[in-house]
Amino acid sequence: MKRRQGHLRPARGRELRLVDAEPQGLWRKLDAARNAAKAIEKHGKHKGHEDGEKFDYARIEDVVTEARSVLSEQGLLITPAVIGDHRSWSETYGLVLKVEMEFMMVDAQTGESITLPWIGYGQAKPGDKAIGTAISSAKKYFLASLLEIPFVDRDAEDDQTPKERADAAREAARIRQAQDRAAEQPDAKPKHDAAVAA
Repeated sequence: MKRRQGHLRPARGRELRLVDAEPQGLWRKLDAARNAAKAIEKHGKHKGHEDGEKFDYARIEDVVTEARSVLSEQGLLITPAVIGDHRSWSETYGLVLKVEMEFMMVDAQTGESITLPWIGYGQAKPGDKAIGTAISSAKKYFLASLLEIPFVDRDAEDDQTPKERADAAREAARIRQAQDRAAEQPDAKPKHDAAVAA
């Protein structure tokens, strides 16, 4: 299998920049997958039994389902691997675990691949579920970031007027075009910081 490896690495704070030229076929297919990806509604509910906080969240199964659909359509596969972890203990939260992962994206047609690093956090008391939570968190936010999948409140779009929806669609298209230009010129200095959720 032909493999070309590149990495996104922190440049300043949370800013990430592409540092190596990547297979252009992969990027074109990723762009097509990204354009096809749809927003994920927050169907999960955190009821606050442990910490008293209540909020809605995007479920990992919804993110994975959407990501698999648009990536498979382009013949792209993603395989995750845990390459390291850091553990600490909190009297309040129990085991706090940070996992370091690599996600390899492979073009099933050409065999080209790219490996990207990511991290995830999990916590559990007494600690038996921390590793699963950390891996799930990493996978969820990696896929959402890779495909630019937004998480939206349920029925949030229904509250928008047609003009507001059209304005939001134009703004999303403008941002994607700017990111496409940046991807085509990986050595160019970014015009703004790109915040990436850990």
